[in-house]
Amino acid sequence: WSATVTDNVAVTSCELLIDGVPSGAMMIAGSTANRTVLFSAPDTYILSANCTDAANNTAQNATIVTINDITLPVVTIHSPVPTTYTLTTVLVNLSATDNINVSELRYRYNDSSDYASGNVTWTAALNISLVDERIVTLTAYGIDTAGNVGASSTTFAINTSTVTPPR
Repeated sequence: WSATVTDNVAVTSCELLIDGVPSGAMMIAGSTANRTVLFSAPDTYILSANCTDAANNTAQNATIVTINDITLPVVTIHSPVPTTYTLTTVLVNLSATDNINVSELRYRYNDSSDYASGNVTWTAALNISLVDERIVTLTAYGIDTAGNVGASSTTFAINTSTVTPPR
């Protein structure tokens, strides 16, 4: 972060404050005071430069900085796995993680509508009810509280003709 500093007497020091908390000295080069800032989380912060000149006069100036969350959730499909299933009911097990918070976990297969779960980990039996010898692509979406969407897909097959019906 940079602040422009001017004075009729030389500016001798500037300190950076983040939300009113001292965060270290700023480097002064000419009429600019600099300090690199690494924010730990998306949020709105008040950055202030508190500067002192050679006559021991002090002045402070502040600005508001908003850091947006741009990190996509990471979605994991634990099952189904890429293989051939001999039943039309397949276990779906999904999870999602995010740097802040996952608000929703959704999935769909082939051209189906979205199905939602309210949790970041979810397991259910999915009765696909598909015709024999069908290729299925399952896509899961994790949505975080900032609206970022992460996705993961897997493809598997349904082939019930390999099963001998009971007599």
